[in-house]
Amino acid sequence: IQRLLKEEKEVLSEQVLTLQHQVDSQNQVVRRLEDKERHTLSAIGALEREVQLKNQQAEGGKRRAIEVSQALYESNMKMEKVVVELDDTRKALGVKVSEHQEEELNLKR
Repeated sequence: IQRLLKEEKEVLSEQVLTLQHQVDSQNQVVRRLEDKERHTLSAIGALEREVQLKNQQAEGGKRRAIEVSQALYESNMKMEKVVVELDDTRKALGVKVSEHQEEELNLKR
């Protein structure tokens, strides 16, 4: 009986050792997967920050485009006003020149 018990004890010890090796291997796989997960989460965080910066840059570009568009509109409005004033001045100058020419003709007579 003792021999049988000893053999059974050895078999059980081998099984325990085999199971311990399996648990160790599984723990090692779990650690590797956890490391991969940490690296993946870190990469995702970096990509999210990069996307956030790109979005901020895009928003800044949109704001600058709107500001430039508004400045261009205002400049065009000022230019139109100046063109109208220039045309009025030319007309007034033309009238004055005509009046002076008439006066000069009248004085020569």
